[in-house]
Amino acid sequence: MLSAGRITKTFLVMSLIALGYLFAKPGQVEAAAKVDLEQCANGTLSAPLAGGTCDYERGNMNEQKSHYAEGNYISYRMVITGLASGPHVLQFSWDTTKQSKHAIDWIGTHNITNTGANPCQKDTHTSNQTEYCTLASFSDEAFIPVDPNIQSATITPLLGPHPTMPTSGKFYAWGADITNETAAGILNITYSLIPAGSYVGDTSTTLVQINFTVPNPAGTVVFAWAGHIGDHRTYLLPDSGWGTGNSAVDVSGSPYHTSLVSLDGSGGNLDLQLAASAITSPARITVNKLCVPNTDNGNPTFPFTYTAPGQNAAAFPNSPLACEDSENLDINSFANANGDNYIIAETPATGWRLTALQCDLMDTLGNVITQNIGQNKNLSTGSITLSVHEGDTINCTYTNKRKPRLIVTKLVTTDDGGNAEPSQFDISVSGDSPSPSGFPGDPDGTLVILDPSGDNDGDYDVNEAAFSGYVGTFSGDCNSNGVGTVPDGGTHTCTITNDDQPATLTLVKTVENDNGGSATEDDFQAYINENEVPWGAAQTLNAGSYTASEDGMTGYVASSWGGDCEEDGTITLNAGDNKTCSITNDDIAPILHLRKIVTNDNGGEATLAASR
Repeated sequence: MLSAGRITKTFLVMSLIALGYLFAKPGQVEAAAKVDLEQCANGTLSAPLAGGTCDYERGNMNEQKSHYAEGNYISYRMVITGLASGPHVLQFSWDTTKQSKHAIDWIGTHNITNTGANPCQKDTHTSNQTEYCTLASFSDEAFIPVDPNIQSATITPLLGPHPTMPTSGKFYAWGADITNETAAGILNITYSLIPAGSYVGDTSTTLVQINFTVPNPAGTVVFAWAGHIGDHRTYLLPDSGWGTGNSAVDVSGSPYHTSLVSLDGSGGNLDLQLAASAITSPARITVNKLCVPNTDNGNPTFPFTYTAPGQNAAAFPNSPLACEDSENLDINSFANANGDNYIIAETPATGWRLTALQCDLMDTLGNVITQNIGQNKNLSTGSITLSVHEGDTINCTYTNKRKPRLIVTKLVTTDDGGNAEPSQFDISVSGDSPSPSGFPGDPDGTLVILDPSGDNDGDYDVNEAAFSGYVGTFSGDCNSNGVGTVPDGGTHTCTITNDDQPATLTLVKTVENDNGGSATEDDFQAYINENEVPWGAAQTLNAGSYTASEDGMTGYVASSWGGDCEEDGTITLNAGDNKTCSITNDDIAPILHLRKIVTNDNGGEATLAASR
């Protein structure tokens, strides 16, 4: 029974008692037919048969042989031998409700749940294992129409939720051709609800009729279909359920039946009895992801894992989750009747912290039964332990708030010839545990996550290492000293702009007049890149390469250039440089040349001896 949102199962025996009956058409006593109605045992919950296979059996199939969940399909087959060639009529039924609880809702394809089901396989209880037919060579198939009773407003009770029967189910035949089908290949059948118009009382039964023809020569006829187990879960779309307390596991005491009603008008009560011990009621854990802020937040994603009993952590279906996403974990098997412990955990996205985690036990209509369930809730690890029982619907909401963020942008202005790049500037941030705390400048901005305790605002102090030739200023959300506070969950932008400073070059002239010269510096014209400049005055220049030179003067010898210039007067100025280049001009000492001419044209004998 479903009570307070949880399922307390009555452990009945899933006894599928199917006996072989003999039928004889009137006037054809010699052509008796043997019919077997069987269902498929798919192994235990802990040891299911591999590959979705199952064994068709007549006898008792309790939880030691079979396992099904609400919403699954039980595979059935009917094997008929000894039929004469020609037309035949088959009627079978199933208990749609028992004690006004929904048992088997409708019929569908035989291998929906047991994907490896083979209706052609020989009986497992016989020594002859020759197959009745070839699985791939079915003789006919027909789509199963929707049962209008399931959603009819005139059927009582259909209050509240109810499922939607799918339209893709098929009824298969081997060794026979189905004759009551439309040109579109849909079974032309009438669903007879007994008693008419009602799902109440001890039992309501749905009956259908299949018309078929056996070819000549006749052989074994096999029909295959499946029965949908009534499901309580209303959150499954489009195949919704009947709601808490209204589904298959809520049937207590007596089992319900799938029955052969008649073959060619004869027979009766060849049935399979179904009880609850081999049926589990699935549980669902839903994780809802909320973000603060929920827009303009960089679209973070959050990985989620679950740890089942005795298992390693595994990723949630469709993990990671984005903001406003929801994801479901459906649990179809349980090791402990008192509840299995599942650990749900979130890994926060970078720059986000988990601020709230609440799990509630819900009914299938979305109403809260018990708030704040779970144990070992830890916001630091994003984990919680949930005791999950059959049929539970648990809704967990994870709320993450974005940590205070600071975007530090570095801009460099080079209007005075500088060539520094933003990445050459080293920036540091201190305050509420900034990450990163040090990084090179970036014109696109560097994201710094602050991590104050609790829901406090985030303080920061931005600094950068000095860089020669550039002057930095703060703007944006920083004050003039690079200090600010980001509101909890907010974002600040701090911009540091470094402007290159012009360089100066001063040319210094020294004139030495130690040999009687009288020239001054004004007698020598100075040049920077052939542009006249005065001596001794700082010239403002952009960063770059320059050549100092001068006009020479007779009687003076110029030295090589000195100071910050190369000997030939060349110099490279960086942003903010203040350089000086010097040159010395020395007067040249005068030289007197004496020339003696002696003329001895009158007999003299004097020579060129010089005297002073």
